[in-house]
Amino acid sequence: MSYQAFEEYDFDNDEVFQNGLRLLDSSDPDTLAAAKIFYYSKKTAEPLTVEGYAHWKNTTNTNDSGKYPASFQDIAELILSGKAVPGIKEVPSIELGEAAASSSSMSPKKKPWESNAT
Repeated sequence: MSYQAFEEYDFDNDEVFQNGLRLLDSSDPDTLAAAKIFYYSKKTAEPLTVEGYAHWKNTTNTNDSGKYPASFQDIAELILSGKAVPGIKEVPSIELGEAAASSSSMSPKKKPWESNAT
């Protein structure tokens, strides 16, 4: 099952889907998602489900902010302008504990060139 292909499908330019969508109350996101999954499943003969898509969406690491920019130049411009780069997860800062590091208790291993006599 290719939920990635479903995610990338262009529903906005599919005339058959848009004609059918006019008959539905498309203001409800759940109804819209179910309609898209139903249509895509019938069109491609892939057995997709709403529950399977929700599970895939939660387990994959696709960022909600969008896709990566097309070129390095686009990424550089976003960074220089201080904007967030789509597709990059924000990592929270980690504060280290104030306790002192423990001292090592094992002696270091001998190197291959060191003799066993010492």
